[in-house]
Amino acid sequence: MKKIILTLLALGCAAGCGRREEHPAITASPSSMPQVTSSAQPQQVSSLSELLQQLKDHEDYQLPPSMEVDQTVLNDLYGLSSDQVSDYAILTPVMNVHATEIILVQAREGKLEEVKQALEKRMDTLEQTWSAYLPEQYDLVVNRVELQEGNTIAIVIAEQAQAIAQQIQTSLQQMEG
Repeated sequence: MKKIILTLLALGCAAGCGRREEHPAITASPSSMPQVTSSAQPQQVSSLSELLQQLKDHEDYQLPPSMEVDQTVLNDLYGLSSDQVSDYAILTPVMNVHATEIILVQAREGKLEEVKQALEKRMDTLEQTWSAYLPEQYDLVVNRVELQEGNTIAIVIAEQAQAIAQQIQTSLQQMEG
């Protein structure tokens, strides 16, 4: 119920900031309002990019402003190249006051160990960086969730890391199955 009220308040605020037009008042009774549940099953996705977009759009996760990683950043920050990775989708924060990262990488056949080592180096770098910077962000890095489904590795550094990782795992299992 709180989510519904908050959603309606947010919509009301957004509408108040826009252009003023004459519209009839809209009222809704609790029985006519759609029910939103956070336990809904994630929609089936067919790529890591779609999965990452689904996570970004999920209203419960409240991810900070972020950008997706291109091939250059993949190589520079993560030490990975296209001969090691067949697919990837990485979300990294726009501002350097957030440690939140979601890393989805599918290793090419025979390259899984190389990819794991490169990602481990990235995690070491993040731990070193955040240990001397913002303690609450450092805690996110230290308490990250890592998982593997087949040749796909996922690393979640976020406030709701467990829930996000569970959604990733479910989606990856659906993609493989």
